[in-house]
Amino acid sequence: ALSLLSGVDLGGAPGRWTKWWEDEGKDLPLPEFEVAMERRNERERSKNRARRTEFYGLTVKGDGVCLLLDASGSMEEMNEWEETRLDIAKQQTIGALERLPDGTAFNVVFFGTVVSAWRDKMAVLDDATREEAIAFIEAQDYLGGTALYDALEEVFEDPALANLYVLSDGAPMGGTTDDPEEILASVKRWNRKRRAIIHTISLGFRSALLASMAETH
Repeated sequence: ALSLLSGVDLGGAPGRWTKWWEDEGKDLPLPEFEVAMERRNERERSKNRARRTEFYGLTVKGDGVCLLLDASGSMEEMNEWEETRLDIAKQQTIGALERLPDGTAFNVVFFGTVVSAWRDKMAVLDDATREEAIAFIEAQDYLGGTALYDALEEVFEDPALANLYVLSDGAPMGGTTDDPEEILASVKRWNRKRRAIIHTISLGFRSALLASMAETH
């Protein structure tokens, strides 16, 4: 309760709180509960943003990088700090782009019922393209279902693809096929030519399809 109201985190040791109270606490005006909760949530959101030095724990590296991101309706699910899964995915993606070196070929593609790609083909990263891509990411809205097959098919058409990062929070739904075995077989077939390294991130559940996909290169 003290941490919530004061914005100070001194743990559970009474001695530390006693000293804080004597030094400054008794003169600190305490906010209403709702205001304190909103301030706490914003502090947590800020800490989360600061922690995001990687893309969901993965280091995004190499050339020919494509980030393929689920923007289905289920990505509206919120965490305790009122950030949706899509909000977090956008932050993670922007962080990855900010760390990729200039000269990297890259693309960002969202998918739901339809596919929403920043570019038809890879673009070379520089100040201008980074700014354009970030604006595209920030403007992305929810896209309905989870047409993973269609999104993967489009991504694998790019001959520059070398490092693919796939993020999803649900089973395939909509598009050409929902069949995991057919999707996996198609990825294997497409990747015989591309030989891309595939990384997958599954949110909210363990996806056997995504796990198998990451083993196809």
